[in-house]
Amino acid sequence: MVLKTDISWFTPQSMDATGISWRSVGYTEVSLNLFESLKDKGQRVLWNATGTKWHVNYCLPYYYQFEVPRVVGYTPWEYTAIPPAWVDQFNRCEQVWATSDWCKEIFEKYNLDVP
Repeated sequence: MVLKTDISWFTPQSMDATGISWRSVGYTEVSLNLFESLKDKGQRVLWNATGTKWHVNYCLPYYYQFEVPRVVGYTPWEYTAIPPAWVDQFNRCEQVWATSDWCKEIFEKYNLDVP
């Protein structure tokens, strides 16, 4: 499915301005692959843009951005609990996407207030 609108996509870079790697390279690599896959399907995707209707955050909820009307939280997770601070971040999203049935079940345990 291709949306008839641009999507903004965000994942923090895996290294800071000094060249020191301090965030997960895994998130960055997967994010770049997802970004390219959407583009290959015909979806126009802009990297960390403003002015779009949809913004996908593919990162830990601590880094979510909320500058556009419709925000998606998209966070892989492999533990049986999520940090309490994440619940508020998830609840600020219009949608939360799960990478697996496992993630979906964990997120649902917290009765998130999102579709």
